[in-house]
Amino acid sequence: PGQRPYVLSQNHPNPFNPVTRISYRIETSEKTGATLAVRLEVFSATGRLVKVLVDTPMPAGDYEVGWDGTDTVGRPAASGIYYYSLTTPFGRESRKMSMIR
Repeated sequence: PGQRPYVLSQNHPNPFNPVTRISYRIETSEKTGATLAVRLEVFSATGRLVKVLVDTPMPAGDYEVGWDGTDTVGRPAASGIYYYSLTTPFGRESRKMSMIR
C-alpha cells in the first residue's frame, strides 16, 4: 500500500485572528489520473458547514488557501473551535483550528 495521494497540513497561525492559511498537497500518478476532485470545507464544532474554500478538480501540486473567518455569505463567524476537512476520491482528512475574535 502506498501513501495517500493527498496531504493536509495544520493551519497557521493557530489560533488565528483575522486570517489563517491552510496548506495541502495533491499527488497524482498513473493510478489517480491527471487531477483529483478536491473539496476543502470549514465546519463549526457542532458539524455545521460554515464555508467551502475549494471545490474543483486539481492537478498535482502544493496549495495554500486562506480563511478570513467568515461564513458562506460573508458574515463573521464566532470565536471558537472549527474543523477543516479535505475530501478527495481517496478519502477525507480533518484538522482542528481555533479562532479568537
